[in-house]
Amino acid sequence: MSRFGARSIASLLIFLLCAVLTPVAIVGEWGHRTLTDQTTYLETMLPLATDEEVQLAVADTISDAIIAQVDTESAVVGFLGQILPDSPLADTLAAPFTSGVNALVRELVTRFLQSEAFVDIWTELNIAAQQSFVAVLEGENVGPIKTQDGALVLDISTLLIAVQDRLVERGVGIAANITIEPDKREIVLAEPPGLAQVQFVYQFASPILSFALLFLTIGFAAAILLSRRRPRMTMWVGGALTAWGLLVSYALTTGQDSFVNRLSDTPLGQAADQFWSIFFANLATGLNTITFAGILIIAFGWLAGASRPARSIRRSINDAAARMQVYLPPGMSGGWSDSTVTLMRIAAIGIALLVFVLGGGLGVPTLVWSTVLGLVLVFAVQVIGVQPRAAHQESNASLA
Repeated sequence: MSRFGARSIASLLIFLLCAVLTPVAIVGEWGHRTLTDQTTYLETMLPLATDEEVQLAVADTISDAIIAQVDTESAVVGFLGQILPDSPLADTLAAPFTSGVNALVRELVTRFLQSEAFVDIWTELNIAAQQSFVAVLEGENVGPIKTQDGALVLDISTLLIAVQDRLVERGVGIAANITIEPDKREIVLAEPPGLAQVQFVYQFASPILSFALLFLTIGFAAAILLSRRRPRMTMWVGGALTAWGLLVSYALTTGQDSFVNRLSDTPLGQAADQFWSIFFANLATGLNTITFAGILIIAFGWLAGASRPARSIRRSINDAAARMQVYLPPGMSGGWSDSTVTLMRIAAIGIALLVFVLGGGLGVPTLVWSTVLGLVLVFAVQVIGVQPRAAHQESNASLA
């Protein structure tokens, strides 16, 4: 087998491997950053404590439990019966009085949930939940999140009990007698297939998950550099990223619908949609960025190809670079060999990729700035390194 053939096969194999691992790298990097890092996890979850839908969901749960356990309607009827014995007016006033008492209970609960005390409770619960989730990934079953009959279950007893205690402290004594039914304390978050395999993969891959996107970038770059037809391979890489970005985004949307339906009859049912949106906001942003990046890479691959429009655009870029050379000091431009120019272009693109991957999370702004940086650096290489006469000639070589 010739050396050229071996390089082509290696390029294809690396591309296929990276394409298959793309969704794993995207979700794995997000999961490692969001779930296993307590600081990032709390930054994601704490805004929910001040979200109106979450407050309303918890308020309704506690209020309904108080009203049901105390039976405010019977208490009001008994009270009015003592004041207005044998009077039809007592029955007439019972309904509005009961509504007023129930509204007062809900108002007291809601006010508490809008206080700093609830934020403290929410923070404590989420610290425990994050530690518990990591324990589940490590094969242990402790804390508010645990596995039960193959399902991932969240026990919110701590939250409900803490809210009751704070209400009692603030004079709502009837809250002390409330007992939340077991089926209202546990929420089935998901029934993930192959949980044991997920735990095995986490324990094996956890040390490298934070660098998953960097490894993926290096792999795709290697596939392009080894390819005989780099423009076409570049377009394949862009197509793979775009396809996976769209597919995982669709899966995330489908998962949200399933999650909301699952929690519809639970205490947090009203806030399920908001919870999902906030919790997976960074992942959704990352997927949008990956999709956009894939489209850009497809465009760059096309621009580096042999089509007539692409060659025309490259010719214009070369002419612009030639015009810029007249502003450089004598002897500064055109001193690099072809191999040096190629290496410097690759280095420029590599710097832009590193800025994107290590720029503090996937986001469209990071992608835009890294793309602009890459284009500026590549153009600078064209201006400084290419011979003035070559800048006017058409080149069929890849811009990369």
